[in-house]
Amino acid sequence: SRFLQWWDDTGSRKTIATPDAQNAIRILTIHKSKGLGFKVVIVPFGDWEIDHKPSKQPVLWCHPDKTPFNQLHLVPVRYGSVLGNTIFADDYFNEKLHAFIDNLNTLYVAFTRSKEELIVFSPKPKKPEKISSMSDLLWNGLSTDGYDSTREGESLLPLASHFDSESAVFELGSWWHPEKKKNEDRPVTEIPMQRIHSVSPDDRLQLRLHGKGFFFDNKERKHGTLMHEVLSRIHTKADIRQAVEGYRVSGVINREEADVLCGRLDALLDKQLVAGWYDGTARILNEVDILYGKGLAKRPDRVMIYDDQVVVVDYKFGQKESKTYISQMKEYVGLIRQMDYKQVTGYIWYVELDKIEAV
Repeated sequence: SRFLQWWDDTGSRKTIATPDAQNAIRILTIHKSKGLGFKVVIVPFGDWEIDHKPSKQPVLWCHPDKTPFNQLHLVPVRYGSVLGNTIFADDYFNEKLHAFIDNLNTLYVAFTRSKEELIVFSPKPKKPEKISSMSDLLWNGLSTDGYDSTREGESLLPLASHFDSESAVFELGSWWHPEKKKNEDRPVTEIPMQRIHSVSPDDRLQLRLHGKGFFFDNKERKHGTLMHEVLSRIHTKADIRQAVEGYRVSGVINREEADVLCGRLDALLDKQLVAGWYDGTARILNEVDILYGKGLAKRPDRVMIYDDQVVVVDYKFGQKESKTYISQMKEYVGLIRQMDYKQVTGYIWYVELDKIEAV
């Protein structure tokens, strides 16, 4: 019942973002597409008006400059060609100019979103000699030889030679086809769901405090916590500065502390065994949950998947070693082996003790 109530209130207006790799078509307005780029763009209705729509003509607020009408400060007049022969002609033609520019800019946006291929559907004009819509403009521009010229320092494409007036098709360039992905031949595995379990929010919601960064009881704890969080955001050594800078910008640390932290991380990641973990040769999973039934999960600090092995690392910033850490790492290794990874090695990295223990 709560879901249905949410759907009635806000859910029905939500949108779903499709991944770029998904085999799907995104439908959006030209204005929404500003600043975006797509491999292929289809404009299904390339025929909007150059001027304001006759059914949606705006009201112009004009100040008359001729007597006796100039005694009126502002006068609302309906936009239309009839104004061209009145005292409001200047306001009319100024508005007409801006309408032309706005609609041509819309055409420019629509035509510059594609990276590989642009497909436009534009109806044939009933009166080719009159240009009142974008379709009139496109047909006139593509079928007129007058555009096949060369300006100083700029060559223009001979558009008319690529336009077949009989079939009403303009075609320039070669067709684009997406590259076949390596994993397309892999069969899709579907997992049927027999039941969907529902748990009351009162039984599963917990508060998660995000203000821990402002309540360190000592410098050592602050340093260790920051080191752990920064390491969880690093894939390769080149990511150090960017990860630390995020904490400096948010006010958790100052510039001096950021420089010290970067220097410390640079030195740690240069160690002989550690350097191979951050050289970019492995697929990195930082703090990713391992689900193993009954709603339970384990989260190792860092998992590195190589071609022939998997390496698991847990960071520890305390001053003491513990057998609990070894048991914890053995659980990680065992769970990953159940995923059909045969060669799995775990390491407990006691950062402050400068010790790495293999498990």
